[in-house]
Amino acid sequence: MKIIIKIILLSALFLLSIIWGISILKCEYLTYKYKDEFVGLELETNMVQEANTIKVLSYSSDKAIVYYKEKPFHITYDGILSRALYASFVFEFKKINNKWERISWNCVWSNNGSADGFIWPYFR
Repeated sequence: MKIIIKIILLSALFLLSIIWGISILKCEYLTYKYKDEFVGLELETNMVQEANTIKVLSYSSDKAIVYYKEKPFHITYDGILSRALYASFVFEFKKINNKWERISWNCVWSNNGSADGFIWPYFR
């Protein structure tokens, strides 16, 4: 009986690893192919810093979902340098008149504690 449970658990773990691996490969392929279309679009919010990492999570001819992780930046208070601040965002874009327009965005993670979310296939 214990062998059957071990086989079931190992099979489930293996299946989850395969699904996660395929998701990462898809994301990396979409990023490689379409990343250049989304570089700099995060700055149009005037609230998000320049991206250090961009991952294309989903892409079609008229809609895309893109993950941005900001470059760390420092804020100085009274001459004292604070820790590096950065956050991660998911933007949803729609192609209008052959140009990508942001239709929504969400902060999914921030190192200053204001957001702590999960994004598939990346965790932070």
